[in-house]
Amino acid sequence: MTVSNISSTANACQNSATDGFGQLFKDFKGIGSAIQSGDLSSAQSALTTFQSDLQSNTGKNPLSQLFSNNDSLNKDLAALQTAVQSNDPAAAKDALKTLMQDMKSAMKTQFQIMIVATLLRVTSSVTYAAYSPHTSGRMKNSRIPCIPSG
Repeated sequence: MTVSNISSTANACQNSATDGFGQLFKDFKGIGSAIQSGDLSSAQSALTTFQSDLQSNTGKNPLSQLFSNNDSLNKDLAALQTAVQSNDPAAAKDALKTLMQDMKSAMKTQFQIMIVATLLRVTSSVTYAAYSPHTSGRMKNSRIPCIPSG
C-alpha cells in the first residue's frame, strides 16, 4: 500500500465521520443491541438519538438520504418508536426486523438507481469530430460529456 492509498483511505474515513454516517450507524447499532437484549429504555434513548441525528444530517450521507426519500422506512421507524414506547419487546423486535428488511430493499433499489444514472452519464457522452487549428486543419476526435440540464 502506498502513502497516497493510505492518505485516501484516511480521507474517506474522515469524510464518513464528518458527514454523520458513522454516528448514524452507531446509533442504529445501539437500537438493535438494546432491543435484542430487551432493554427498551436504552432502545428508546438510542432511537431518539438516531432520529435526531437523522434529521440533522438530512441529505448529507447515504443513510439520511435513504430515509428522506422513503415513506415506508419512515413508517417503519414510527412503528418501531411505538413498539418501544409501549414497552413491548416482541413488537419492538418485529418492528426492527421489518425496518431492517425494508432498509435492505431500499438500499438495493437506491444502488440500482445510482448504477443506471452512472451508465446514462457514461453512454450520453458524445463523440464528435472537432476541427482544431492546432492539427493543421485536420479533424480530430474528441469526447465531450453531455451534461443534463435541470
